[in-house]
Amino acid sequence: MGRFPSLCDLLVYLGPGYRREQKAAPGKAGYHRKAALEPCPAAEQGSVMRGRSRLKYKNKPVVIYGIWFASQKEGRRYLELRLLEKAGEISHLKRQVNFPISIDGQLICTYRADFTYRTLEGDDVVEDTKGYRDPKDLAYRLFKMKAKLLWATQRIIIRET
Repeated sequence: MGRFPSLCDLLVYLGPGYRREQKAAPGKAGYHRKAALEPCPAAEQGSVMRGRSRLKYKNKPVVIYGIWFASQKEGRRYLELRLLEKAGEISHLKRQVNFPISIDGQLICTYRADFTYRTLEGDDVVEDTKGYRDPKDLAYRLFKMKAKLLWATQRIIIRET
């Protein structure tokens, strides 16, 4: 394994919008330490974020290119999708897209997707990044219920990553 275990680590090191930390080493003028995803300061302190007192599932929010992500996994997936978009594999990449779920004109709920994009074949993909899949968990059951409602009302399948 080289200096960068994955392509995402290399992007983190090279990409703009990341904070590179300089640290003087003994006997050296200074060096760049391998940059990591810039953590969200509020997450480190355990303070209130977006109305939540504690983060669920011990996820660590990150900021990438000035965009806040709820977890490092979601941030890494965004970097992967950006690379695919630049390579021409996908297009129309959007994040945090709302899908209102209505029945007979009555709004039931709204599902917010992590990412939406279009493949080369012209298929629209709705993607949600999950770091957990516990069927006993209330939040995961709510997600599954909204996914079923979205399929029943609009014939949209949510891809879990």
